Amino acid sequence: MPTLLHHQKQGSHFPRILGWDVSGSIAHTITADYRCLVDIFGLEPPGVPFTVYVEPGVGSTYHRRGDTTTFFVGAEGRYSASFTAAVMVEVFAAAAANGWEGDTTNSVALTHALAVALHPELGPLLQWLVHGWWSHGAVDYLSTNRADARDPDATGCGLLFLSYLHDGLGWLWPAIVRAGGTTLAVTYATLTGENAGHAYPVFMEALRPFVDMAGVLVLPEHGNPWRAERAADLPCADPCVS
Repeated sequence: MPTLLHHQKQGSHFPRILGWDVSGSIAHTITADYRCLVDIFGLEPPGVPFTVYVEPGVGSTYHRRGDTTTFFVGAEGRYSASFTAAVMVEVFAAAAANGWEGDTTNSVALTHALAVALHPELGPLLQWLVHGWWSHGAVDYLSTNRADARDPDATGCGLLFLSYLHDGLGWLWPAIVRAGGTTLAVTYATLTGENAGHAYPVFMEALRPFVDMAGVLVLPEHGNPWRAERAADLPCADPCVS
């Protein structure tokens, strides 16, 4: 069973950082991200603390199959801490077990959305996912959770929709996470009290102001047209989001 947040307020199981960056910037960032994710999900995953090995030449962050609490992180990578946040989100989502777990549209979208929330520098890198979804016909991936986890269009749709829930409609990440369900449309229905069938048309209507005369979706550099020019309201003491 996941460790409930109220049992851990006095001392969360913060990640153990080993290797080249024991007290450096990567270690500080990973620890701050973990604190934020505990607050967002309201739990600590089974098997924590995470053990994070920061070593040169690792490349992208990964964990070995069957061991979700030991990560290997590249010491020299510009986005090492950002990618580690995404891997941690996957583990938290699996522990929550309320619709965000597994290789599903929901899970992959939430992983990307929370990684961007914690690390806005990832936003410009992921715009191609959103633009790809739009240019390929803006298919409704909100009403189904059966798209391949590697489908970039499904990920782009889900990422932008979660940005809409958070920044367009003003729902905080803990509320969004608690509203997990069988589809992103169900999450919308749980939050708003509206019919799940309204999620996609409402979302498309919200995008209309950002579509130019040629039908192109025009997004700001960071990729989120609803994001205010201020820190997002994440429920943690650290300024996790810029």
